[in-house]
Amino acid sequence: MPSKKVCTLVRGPKAAENVSDEKLRAILDDLITTDEEKMVKLWRTINTARFGDFTDQAYSVSFRVTKPIGLTALGFFGPYEKNSAVYRLKFNIYQMAGMTSRVNPKILNSFDKRVEAYKERIFYANFDDPIYCPAKTWIRIEFMMNGPVISVCRRIFTDYTNEGVCFDFHNSFKQIPEIKYVLL
Repeated sequence: MPSKKVCTLVRGPKAAENVSDEKLRAILDDLITTDEEKMVKLWRTINTARFGDFTDQAYSVSFRVTKPIGLTALGFFGPYEKNSAVYRLKFNIYQMAGMTSRVNPKILNSFDKRVEAYKERIFYANFDDPIYCPAKTWIRIEFMMNGPVISVCRRIFTDYTNEGVCFDFHNSFKQIPEIKYVLL
């Protein structure tokens, strides 16, 4: 019997600043630092920055869990520059045979929703019913988001333990800072 308690996995803190092409060029054009120092500085800048517009770009997050769960919602940071905005979110959620092959993925859910969001707040794409994610099975969330610039996680990790469930992430983008789920 599924738990009624909705758990929240927080994948990472919000990035601190916006990175611009000018900022990146300034790092590359610095005549004093070595090439190695420039690469380190570029990596640190990009790794801790907000990024721009994600419109019409596809992204994915893949994970597996140690116990069966039911996904109930995915959270995103709200608009970076505007006070409020409406985002169009398109998702396909698959159960994969393995991470090295896209052979016969089983589609678990597909939707196209519009969600209202506010600056400095996380907004959620809620599922009508929990999406079953079996233990030790790769789940791939492919999504597109159309709307104004959003923030991303400053950093994310490859695994998390939350409410006794270990999440193992692979090939994961920084756009989904929260995953809500119930224990099954």
